[in-house]
Amino acid sequence: VYTTVRSAAPVTELTIPANTRPIRVRTTIDPAMIETMLDHFARQLPDIDPTETKEWIDSLDAVVAAQGTPRARYIMAKLLERANELQVGVPPTTSTPYINTIPAENQPFFPGNEDIERRIRAFIRWNAAAMVIRANKSADGIGGHLSTFASSAALYEVGFNHFFKGKDNGLAGDHVYYQGHAAPGVYARSYLEGRLTEQNLDHFRMEIGGTGLSSYPHPRLMPHFWEYPTVSMGLGPINSIYHARFNKYLHHRHLEDTSQSQIWSFLGDGECDEPETLGAISLAGRSDLGNLNWVINCNLQRLDGPVRGNGKIIQELEGVFRGAGWNVIKVVWGSAWDELLHRDVDGVLLNKMNTTVDGEYQRYATEDGAFRFGFIGSSDNHKARAGAGYKEIGRKSFGDAYGLRDDWDNRLKPEPKPVSSRPIPPEELRGGLPFSNPGTERNASYYYTAGLVAVHADGRDRSSIFDALEARRTYGTSGPRILLHFDAENTLRGRAPMGSDVRVAGTPRFTVRAMGDFQQLPGCPEVTKERLTPERLRDLCLDECYHPSDQRHRIDRIEVVRIRPQTHPEEPLQELIEDPWRVFPCPSEAEGCVVSFEDPEFLQEARETVYYVRALQEPTEAVNGDPMRCERDADGNCAQGNLCPATGPDSDPDDPCLALVRERAWSSPIFVRPEASSAAPDTLNPVGAANEPENRD
Repeated sequence: VYTTVRSAAPVTELTIPANTRPIRVRTTIDPAMIETMLDHFARQLPDIDPTETKEWIDSLDAVVAAQGTPRARYIMAKLLERANELQVGVPPTTSTPYINTIPAENQPFFPGNEDIERRIRAFIRWNAAAMVIRANKSADGIGGHLSTFASSAALYEVGFNHFFKGKDNGLAGDHVYYQGHAAPGVYARSYLEGRLTEQNLDHFRMEIGGTGLSSYPHPRLMPHFWEYPTVSMGLGPINSIYHARFNKYLHHRHLEDTSQSQIWSFLGDGECDEPETLGAISLAGRSDLGNLNWVINCNLQRLDGPVRGNGKIIQELEGVFRGAGWNVIKVVWGSAWDELLHRDVDGVLLNKMNTTVDGEYQRYATEDGAFRFGFIGSSDNHKARAGAGYKEIGRKSFGDAYGLRDDWDNRLKPEPKPVSSRPIPPEELRGGLPFSNPGTERNASYYYTAGLVAVHADGRDRSSIFDALEARRTYGTSGPRILLHFDAENTLRGRAPMGSDVRVAGTPRFTVRAMGDFQQLPGCPEVTKERLTPERLRDLCLDECYHPSDQRHRIDRIEVVRIRPQTHPEEPLQELIEDPWRVFPCPSEAEGCVVSFEDPEFLQEARETVYYVRALQEPTEAVNGDPMRCERDADGNCAQGNLCPATGPDSDPDDPCLALVRERAWSSPIFVRPEASSAAPDTLNPVGAANEPENRD
């Protein structure tokens, strides 16, 4: 939704009902774009207080280092928002994240009855589709448009019910430039209002005889119905700009009171490709046309070419309009997403929304939604867990688990520091960074693995590994090389491994087999010593390599997670996600653990169910396994924390900052459907040598 309102009053030109089906406007954003803005040549000005400037930059660096870029972007956005409130004069950003501009907590109370309006909207959609289909049966090939109004009905109906003002009481009223291809929806609404008859609808695009309806808004053919012609692509939008400007002219010269009149123009993202559409938008920005509102329905359709699937049309248009001085309000997600976005404290969901391109959104919209994903582990942000690696040593030399930064420690204990003007040598400038050169970081990442991806593959070549990934014969671990197998035993096509999508005739039966990681021997194996010099080994891994013994860590327990997908949007999720559903302790004396279980409730529910398992290893030590290292009171609350700084005066080089954690592996799910299910056919991942347990890594 695009509007040029610039008044000090809150912008509420168009509010979509909270429970409305999400409008299919699609876009993405490069996260780096959020951070990019003009600086009004500030870099060319002298810095009158370099110390204060450095403190601000250091604060931002600390936030990025401690909490990541999503948190830093959020703080920057709040600072810009506050700067605008204080009229500091910072230039506006041209792109914002791919979420609704008005958050749920700031949405005004909806003045109507959402249920009644939704029901009426359904009638109008149906009548519009029926009118076009019946017309094509009467005159084959007469054409018509269905998708434009189907995807924008909520926009029009909210406008009709709550915003558009008529010409009652002698006022000029509002002026609406309807999108030409949405004319069937306007006709259908007029039929419900009694302004058109069924005979009129039966003569859609058959104007001869005087009772027909024109294909598009046409004041000459239907002078008592349409005010402005709009279907000549681009002419309606540009006319609305000059109309709004002329209304301002009439009002400023006291020729006509147009102060209460708003100009509305409805158009689609495809129409924005026409040069006439965007050719005069800078005029609206310069003229401060607060009486002009454009509503752009981004339904990913094009007039003269394919959809640009590798881009994000909403972000593209937002940048164009913001750059021309317009205020932009985006309505992207329905209320069903509000809770998910509220729980997205790490910005993972938002990042996925921002980085998904229009072509992918189209694929998601046209498929049945029965996506099947396997699970993996990774070291994507190096903060997924507390410490990792073959051996928990050298916390200040390897990986991201080296402890608390000294500058963050100072923020927690803010004693003032004296300012020094002495030269800083390079080794001190690095501030205790764990890497002396970029190459060491790469080697250290090999040594400190963080999460691992495991595959049940038929070979170690590239093709076999990617075949296993595609078939979802994958699982993840928190770092150790835990072996994990998870199979459904009685599917219609036999035994099926993790990642399979199967059907069963009776009660589903499953088997889990897990073995712990090898316990490590000190030092490096002989084969490594033969191939690398002592100096190289010290540089790479402090003379401590992956060196497995014949003994494995014990698997402590197996946890089973059961998930049943919703059958309707109102079904409560809390009762459908059972984590854990079952817990099976493993024998304390056994090297491995084998568990079999059934789900007797599956036949009673007669619905698709998803199962996956976790294998938890016996507690082992990990660097920063307990970051706070709390001293707890009698009630178990953290009374005092003993942080482990990596550098600074409180850093203890002899403190390894170790704490007990339970390393784990988690399988890909098995998707199980009843035998009579009409869903897609089974995708049974082959059970061969790749799925048989081995006694070696």
